[in-house]
Amino acid sequence: MQGKEQKGEEVKGGNRLAHLREIEIARQKLWKENHIFEADVEEDWKSKYDFDTKNNKKYLIRFPYPYMNGKFHLGHGFSLSKAEFQSRYQRLLDKNVLFEIWRRTI
Repeated sequence: MQGKEQKGEEVKGGNRLAHLREIEIARQKLWKENHIFEADVEEDWKSKYDFDTKNNKKYLIRFPYPYMNGKFHLGHGFSLSKAEFQSRYQRLLDKNVLFEIWRRTI
């Protein structure tokens, strides 16, 4: 698997889906082993920091689901990628990020 991925060889035919699935499983295993998507919670967080410091360490992003009353287009992915970039950037700044995708109905 890694040989094909590193050389950039194209996998064709029915093997393509199996190859992509192998990559997906390998990456998910790596993420799970390294706790990539788990939050680090500090002990006594509420008593350790004052009000302003606690609020400066928090970051919330709310992103609405796109309405599907039309065709899916590039704008949907563009908007989501901006929100995801911002959430990852804030995480690099050592903030506790909550990236919430919500559905709004009228």
